[in-house]
Amino acid sequence: MIDEPNKFNLFNFINMKLSKADPTGDERPLSLYFVKKLLKNNDFQILNSSSYELLSLFGAVLKNELILRLATFCDNFFSKIPLKLILLRWYILAEKN
Repeated sequence: MIDEPNKFNLFNFINMKLSKADPTGDERPLSLYFVKKLLKNNDFQILNSSSYELLSLFGAVLKNELILRLATFCDNFFSKIPLKLILLRWYILAEKN
């Protein structure tokens, strides 16, 4: 499983800086297209890939069910538009052939 935090997602960017998960500041996001191509070229079969999470983290952190539901609804909407490539995190589930 590959999970990309997507530096263009403001919430993830702030989290990376605050948690020191990117201590050098040199992390650069990988494109979904590049990783899929890399996996296929190295004999991996992609089982699933999806974009997720922009605002839902907000609702979870605030522990507010209404905000979480609204944020999740918005995230589901964003996952269906082209801006998902810069707004949302993404993951790929793959296995070696």
